[in-house]
Amino acid sequence: MSDLLTPLVSDLSAISFRWTDSAELGQFRSLEPTLVSVLDSPNYDAQLEVLLLEVFGKSAGVISLAVAENQYQPKETNQYGRIDLVIVKPMYRKLGLGRAMILMGLY
Repeated sequence: MSDLLTPLVSDLSAISFRWTDSAELGQFRSLEPTLVSVLDSPNYDAQLEVLLLEVFGKSAGVISLAVAENQYQPKETNQYGRIDLVIVKPMYRKLGLGRAMILMGLY
């Protein structure tokens, strides 16, 4: 394990989350240009929420969550959510950060 990452797994206070915008998501999408997002579909009408994961104050990963209405369920509770993209920078992979972002996104 890299000397840079050793403090990460021993000190979880190095990890923080914050909500951000689709511009920051775009920077991460450029790292993985083959991923498909709901943003790519012009007919998908959803509210997109973007959660950024930071390690020692530097962006390390991002998860986008889409909240949409189910047109086939005419009730007040007809909204559903889906995980759109989970992207972690290569140097932070294999540490469980993607899993952590999914858990935070579901919370």
